[in-house]
Amino acid sequence: MKAANLEQSSLKVAIYGNIFMAALGLTFAWYTDSQAVLLDGVFSLIALIIAVLTLYIARLIQRPGDDEFPFGYAVFEPLLNFGKGLIIAAVMVLALFGAAATLLDGGSDIVVGGAVIYALIASSGSAAIVIFMKRMAKQTESPIIEVEVKNWTIDAIISSVVALAFFVMMLLEGTAADPYLRYIDQVLVILMSVCFLFIPFGIIRDNWSQLVGTTPPDNLTEPVHKAVDQILAQHRLENHRLRLGQLGRQAYVQLYVIFTPEEARGIDSAEMDEFRQQLYDLLVADYANLVLDVIFTQDVIWAERSVNLS
Repeated sequence: MKAANLEQSSLKVAIYGNIFMAALGLTFAWYTDSQAVLLDGVFSLIALIIAVLTLYIARLIQRPGDDEFPFGYAVFEPLLNFGKGLIIAAVMVLALFGAAATLLDGGSDIVVGGAVIYALIASSGSAAIVIFMKRMAKQTESPIIEVEVKNWTIDAIISSVVALAFFVMMLLEGTAADPYLRYIDQVLVILMSVCFLFIPFGIIRDNWSQLVGTTPPDNLTEPVHKAVDQILAQHRLENHRLRLGQLGRQAYVQLYVIFTPEEARGIDSAEMDEFRQQLYDLLVADYANLVLDVIFTQDVIWAERSVNLS
């Protein structure tokens, strides 16, 4: 429960941070007429809406299974993160096309001094929240908090780049480069949108893989295979079928142990439970949210039917 409480406290910090950043960004966007500042403000506003929804989902996935969701609510975690990735990508694509249209229309003048003040405040605040969220992600091992870290990292980098670019603009005002300064705001938005699109696309890819049930990454599967091989060897068993899955923070391990008639005569229900306990003890240290099923059978057809092979 400690990790769950830390997770929800972290999400509340994200909500308060997004309220401040959204208000700051939209106010300064109106004052400076900067599309880069507007992008940052809109990003924070959308992040605020998502953070409120995330807090609800974080509580929901702690519930046990019930009649409506007999396998629990874990699926809502990758579903939420998948939606986050789509929304972030959509905002960046819209910002990209909006900035390109303004650029082709001749650019725009902005209040550079106000944009610099905004960017310095926003980048400092976002960086502080990134540091806090990284610490919480490490303590809670929460995929939801890990996505929040990515969101705030994007926000911090955008604000820092905006601060640097607009500071350079201040230095160039009144020089030979002055006629071209009206294009810098749009160029910034285009560059940031293109450069950071890989982050939401990575979130979309990883969580889509979980939703459709593809094989988890090697860092999840390899320790499970080693643990299964170790316990099988201890009990002098060999034939088995192993299926692995991941939904958010939950790791699903389903193991079919297939006896020969000779092996079956030497194993009773107590040894079967001992086998389960030993395997669980090996895995739970690495996978705190472990769902483990170990099925013993003499007929391989039951292992095959579990995946529609027969």
